[in-house]
Amino acid sequence: MLHAPRQAGKTSALLALRERLDADGYRCVYANVEVAQTAREDVEQAVRVVLGRLASRARTGGDEFLESVYRDLLAAYAPHEALARWAAADARPLVLLIDEIDALAGDSLLAVLRHPRPGPRRAQPARPRREPDLREVVPRELTWVAQEELEQETAWYVDAGGGLDVEKLLGAFQAFFREHSEHWRQRFLYQEAWPQLLLQAYLQRVVNSGGRIEREYGLGRGRTDLLIVWPRGGGTAGAGGADAGEPRAAGRAASGEAARVDRIVIECKVLRGGAERTIAEGVEQTMAYMDRCAAAEGHLVVIDRAEGKRWDEKVFHRRMTSRDGAAVGVWGM
Repeated sequence: MLHAPRQAGKTSALLALRERLDADGYRCVYANVEVAQTAREDVEQAVRVVLGRLASRARTGGDEFLESVYRDLLAAYAPHEALARWAAADARPLVLLIDEIDALAGDSLLAVLRHPRPGPRRAQPARPRREPDLREVVPRELTWVAQEELEQETAWYVDAGGGLDVEKLLGAFQAFFREHSEHWRQRFLYQEAWPQLLLQAYLQRVVNSGGRIEREYGLGRGRTDLLIVWPRGGGTAGAGGADAGEPRAAGRAASGEAARVDRIVIECKVLRGGAERTIAEGVEQTMAYMDRCAAAEGHLVVIDRAEGKRWDEKVFHRRMTSRDGAAVGVWGM
């Protein structure tokens, strides 16, 4: 996801990336799909328009495969089948750069990208219709399978006052990660980010019962910043429920929300280089994010991906305090 104001150079960056990837041996196709918004609520037509744009741009570059098959495949199969067969038609990896995707409703995007899931889906309570925030749509889709299979009861991580016991929750995730990480690593398509995705899936199952998670990504820096907003004593954290992608939260504390909800920062950082340096940087970043979000509690999760290292060396829990008294729990795994 490339997000910046208009006229900031996003399209130019994508076109430059396409040239670089083509030169490095990839099949890279760029397409602007803004025209698909004319389909409005007609998801099937929007999908057809998106695939048509991709086929047209690929044909311009000399690749006519998608153009020749997508109409017939749409008539007989789910939309992803056209993309799957296109990807398999050439040994070179296929990279799609899709511009103006935020012009579409999230349902249209997911209809193109989603593979059919085995087995029945669990019924979900009806929610008011709203335009989804792609910052929420993408990570929730990437972690959907894990969320469905992680069975968690609400009672054990909620304290007597209705607050979220994050230390208990992260301690359970630490044990879960130690025991099951190898199993889950093989199930995520995006191998570089699977530990962060698994953590988000684990937390999402928890906050779905009434809170919400807000996300920021330190792309290229190996970090993900998460803010859990948890209402005490029941209710929901905002009108949109658990997956509301609302603007960042500093202003909400001033409006009185801080008196009704817990705000907890969790930063996930991949260990690169020395452990103590990674932890020191991560704690500093966590505290800065806590200050910006008016959060009273913060935790740093440090993922050690070193092969052959004993788990007893990777797993630890410590508490670090800054000079001004702010404390951050550090969880190694």
